[in-house]
Amino acid sequence: MQYDFSPNPNAKIQTLHVGNEKQPVLIVDDCLLHPESAVEYAATSVQFTPPKQMYPGIVGPAPRQYALSVLNVIARLIRDTFNVPIEQAQVNSFYAISVTPPEQLNVGQRLPHIDTPNPNQIAVLHYLCDPRHGGTAFYRHRATGYESCNEQQFMEVVKSLEQDAAANGPLPAEYITASNRIYEQTASVDAKFNRLLIYRSRMLHSGSINPQNLSADPRVGRLTVNTFLAFG
Repeated sequence: MQYDFSPNPNAKIQTLHVGNEKQPVLIVDDCLLHPESAVEYAATSVQFTPPKQMYPGIVGPAPRQYALSVLNVIARLIRDTFNVPIEQAQVNSFYAISVTPPEQLNVGQRLPHIDTPNPNQIAVLHYLCDPRHGGTAFYRHRATGYESCNEQQFMEVVKSLEQDAAANGPLPAEYITASNRIYEQTASVDAKFNRLLIYRSRMLHSGSINPQNLSADPRVGRLTVNTFLAFG
């Protein structure tokens, strides 16, 4: 079977500046000409397995042709927005489906997170599902005021989380979708089929996941492609 990952030359681009830090977040709609092909690839050619990282679901490799096609759409945009040498990017791209029921979430999966404190890594999230599955939100850690973290700042957040848990107990076993006692939501972007969301990996963020629509079927569940671009 042939899969068509052709880029859309007429993709629509928006730029948000999020929170007090005014961090740029890019929204690119209609990224691929035939996004259904990316779904079919996931459904017919990918073996999904539990991840080693904290993702609350299952993951599987995305093909190189997919990553090259998406980069064709966004390379110049990322270079100009984040001031990174896009031609030097190390690319890691994989499919992901959220399947973990709320009651099975570990403590870390109930909180916003950063992917890395490295300021030179960019996250590219491609929604291959509709808004019913929930989007992605960005957060400010109330006690420190941090909206993104370097290594030292992240350790401060971890220490603060430990102190809060000791004083107040753990947060409920549920996906975070709004502000709570520890985090203030600074922006939220809905899922939309064939939408890219692009941001620095060190920003505090979380999937706003609807637990009513969890499914391991790529044609039905909260299917995304997660791509990380690292620049040293």
